[in-house]
Amino acid sequence: MKPEGSDTLQYEGIKFIKFSKEKFEKTKPKESKSKIIFEFLERNRDKAFFSKEIAEVLSDKGVKPCDVMTTVRRLESKGLIYVRGYRTGYGETPFKEGFLITLTDSSKPREKAIGGCSKN
Repeated sequence: MKPEGSDTLQYEGIKFIKFSKEKFEKTKPKESKSKIIFEFLERNRDKAFFSKEIAEVLSDKGVKPCDVMTTVRRLESKGLIYVRGYRTGYGETPFKEGFLITLTDSSKPREKAIGGCSKN
């Protein structure tokens, strides 16, 4: 159905293009930023990081500070990580370096889960 010498076909307002493995490889979905952040925290489960540190370490993978906070708030709501800022009478604000973030051990009660690898 496609015109001679063309790699595209226009039919009823829809443009069809020829499949190209090279183009497919270029547009293949990348690893999610949320997964990158969570796996970083899992690999470093015995440490705590400021949000800015996480963004800097993972910047080569396209992670930005806003990606870090969006992800950690979602993970915090699931009880997988602990996020701490400076607490005031009006709420919580980040420290100068950002919020402090660490992985929790979800198999333990919250009070004992922070610093999941400790042997207490």
